[in-house]
Amino acid sequence: MGYCLWRCGGGKISPTAGDNFKAPAAGAFQLFVDLNKNQIEITPIVFALIGDATPKGWDGDTDMAYAHGVWTVTADLKIGEMKFRQDHKWNVNYGGSGGTAVFNGGNIKVTSGGSYTVTFDVNNLKYTLVKN
Repeated sequence: MGYCLWRCGGGKISPTAGDNFKAPAAGAFQLFVDLNKNQIEITPIVFALIGDATPKGWDGDTDMAYAHGVWTVTADLKIGEMKFRQDHKWNVNYGGSGGTAVFNGGNIKVTSGGSYTVTFDVNNLKYTLVKN
């Protein structure tokens, strides 16, 4: 269900457009609103693991699934380092330590290899690495 202070229709906002704003599907999205142009743009987003501790190393992302405000993946991790990054780009990335995620922070250290369930709560800047 979407909300709009103004009416929304066809990517435009106005006090008389046809309908309330609606998300195109379930999932995580980034919403851009340009009030000068009365335009709305909605773009799906994804977070992924990257680093030498992850299955694809620093050369590839391991995508996470989104549900209820938290990103999750089960992956085989190696001893090494990793980060979370948005949309397979470096402009939004999180590192950290001790379960606290930090924007552009240092790499997260993985000190023991094995199968892990990894969670990332981007709203509260928390993460977990739970060995399975």
